[in-house]
Amino acid sequence: MKYQIKKKSRSFTLIEIMVTLAVLGLALPALFSMFFVLIRQQVKIYKLAEVKRQGDYLVSFMETAIREATDINSPRVCKAAGSVSGPPTPFDFYDHKGNSFRFSVSGGVVRVTVQNVSGALPFPTSDLTNSKVNVSVFGISCQTPGRFSGALVNVSFTVTFSGTAGPEGQTSLDYETNIKLRST
Repeated sequence: MKYQIKKKSRSFTLIEIMVTLAVLGLALPALFSMFFVLIRQQVKIYKLAEVKRQGDYLVSFMETAIREATDINSPRVCKAAGSVSGPPTPFDFYDHKGNSFRFSVSGGVVRVTVQNVSGALPFPTSDLTNSKVNVSVFGISCQTPGRFSGALVNVSFTVTFSGTAGPEGQTSLDYETNIKLRST
């Protein structure tokens, strides 16, 4: 009589496969939802960083340019009225060489326009923001605190990320600053 020894099978049973699939079915949706939440947060952080970068640059440029200005439109505009707001009348700023420059918003992009009379531009005519952001509620006002002091210019605007809001919401920041003109 010959005895035959059976080898034990080295495969998974049906119950083991079903338990593994059930655990994966519960764990994968949780992992994917955490992944998508992280992606949304990164998109929101990117949008906020871009809005802040563009807004900070715009404030910095305008502060530097306006601070170096010696006059606005004409001595009558800001100094006689005490307080003037724009628009509808755009403000022309003048530097000590007689060059004039103006800030305007068109299609959500802020543009500085320079008219050169001295041969040396303080800065080139250019767009100050790019197409990733929109600038809205742009306003410039002017007041003279005293008879012998320079004009005080108030600049305010809102910077919003362009495009659709998406599930992370609309990203925007409000800016406002006061800038004193250099006395002549």
